[in-house]
Amino acid sequence: VRVLYLFAGKRRQADIREHLELMCQEQGYKLHMREVDLEQHGMADDLLDDEVWATELASLASGQWDVLLGTPPCNTHTRVVWSNSRGPKPLRSRHHPRGFPWLRGRDQRKC
Repeated sequence: VRVLYLFAGKRRQADIREHLELMCQEQGYKLHMREVDLEQHGMADDLLDDEVWATELASLASGQWDVLLGTPPCNTHTRVVWSNSRGPKPLRSRHHPRGFPWLRGRDQRKC
């Protein structure tokens, strides 16, 4: 199974890759996965760069991938930040998907 995963984030226990690897192993498939993410690979994976984006689109158009997964960066989009007051504070909401308008400094850059 060939998977292109946009915005993969840091490797962690129980991430999408881990689940896909287990599922493929159980079903007798081999997983080939390309994870596209600034955090893991730096500017070479910057989807805001027209050349990088064109390369990924071309790989999709050529049929190189069976599955396309896209997720927002979980460090600022996760519901966990709304769960209690002990963790990081929320930076976005459904009404402000690009970040709250009152954010400044580091929090604004993070969004």
